[in-house]
Amino acid sequence: MTPGLISIILPVFNGSDFLKDCLESIIGQTETNWELIAVDDQSTDSTLALLHSFAIQDARIKVLSNPDKGLIPALRMLAESETGAEVRVRTTGIERRLQAGHELSLFRVAQEAIHNAQRHGQATQISVEVDYQRQRIRLSTCDNGVGFRPPQHFDHLARSGHYGLLGMEERIQHLNGTIQIVSAPESGTTLVVELPLDNLDQPTETVKDPVCGAWIQPQQAYGSVRYEGEKYYFCCPVCQGAFQKSPNTYLERLN
Repeated sequence: MTPGLISIILPVFNGSDFLKDCLESIIGQTETNWELIAVDDQSTDSTLALLHSFAIQDARIKVLSNPDKGLIPALRMLAESETGAEVRVRTTGIERRLQAGHELSLFRVAQEAIHNAQRHGQATQISVEVDYQRQRIRLSTCDNGVGFRPPQHFDHLARSGHYGLLGMEERIQHLNGTIQIVSAPESGTTLVVELPLDNLDQPTETVKDPVCGAWIQPQQAYGSVRYEGEKYYFCCPVCQGAFQKSPNTYLERLN
């Protein structure tokens, strides 16, 4: 990351009504040493086209599209977009889709940690590891930055200006999770987040998603629905929601 460069991360969904004014406000500010990373979250209006039109006019604007394929693809896409540090993403355990709120919160935590590591920690190498366990998930980030001395209590973060870290803690607490920061001057920073997961009923053999037709490996289903005495498994929340709205539409395709 260029010294003094301000990175602005802008997630947006169906924001065409206000996006133009927002982008013009950012471009028109007196500070010029910035980059804007706009992440389109599968908008169905003209948001993506509007973002691209601004990016063509201003090289400081970068546009990413979230393919909604889960936490790990989103993290890898984020890692590939980083130009100021080498970011590596690694997984352990059996990767699977989680509830949307869990995936979003973990992604935002990793995003903030990567941002802080470069802007404040001057890190050049950052690792992100996601460990999938049966009843919980663990996300950790580790960097080679300058480190800092974390306060003993998270409620002291606001006093020292670490509002991003405070926001992380609030997100994780809302999901009954835990967050730990280990750091010291000249020693880099390690952040560890753990979230409890519902003990979902998982398939013991390969099954087919009745909506999109994807084959789901054992223990890797996003969720399941019992309908007319049969249990059906799904690869993602979109497929499960579609099935719940109109199960017979999709079951007819299977027959």
